[in-house]
Amino acid sequence: MNNTGRILGGFLVGAALGTLTGLMIAPKSGKKMRSEFKGKFNSLKDTYNDKVDEYAKNGKSSLDSFKEKVKV
Repeated sequence: MNNTGRILGGFLVGAALGTLTGLMIAPKSGKKMRSEFKGKFNSLKDTYNDKVDEYAKNGKSSLDSFKEKVKV
């Protein structure tokens, strides 16, 4: 086996062991963690959408103001 194969094999074994260790010592059940993650994701999504809407409104307002100033 060449070095590349050994490195890839070592990486895969390490990733598998890390995943198993994380699952074994997780402080909460998977269902509870997914629920919390979903709640946090939805909160971030709502904040992001609000900011995008705010920037869009400000951009349109600035554009309208610029158009008025350019008209001679």
